[in-house]
Amino acid sequence: MAKLVFIGDEISAAGWALAGMEVITPSAGSEEYTVREALRDTEMLIITAQIAQNITPGLLEKILTSTSVLTHVVGDMQNQQPQPDYEAQLRTKLGLGQ
Repeated sequence: MAKLVFIGDEISAAGWALAGMEVITPSAGSEEYTVREALRDTEMLIITAQIAQNITPGLLEKILTSTSVLTHVVGDMQNQQPQPDYEAQLRTKLGLGQ
């Protein structure tokens, strides 16, 4: 069975836990370390936009374009940070237009 991991705030994590995912709520400053550790043995990773903003752009691009780990960025339940349009950003980088 595939390992599914959610990394984000506690309120959002409660919902993802009910859906059967392993959830991690990192403390401030440990977001990048937490994401790197989760990538070691997961097949699907869901992170909130807040977590995405707290990791280096290089790591974010790596996980969003990875073919070994399916990664998706979602908004959080408190709407503190809206979900960026990463699909449009990747299409632009790949020269695929809108």
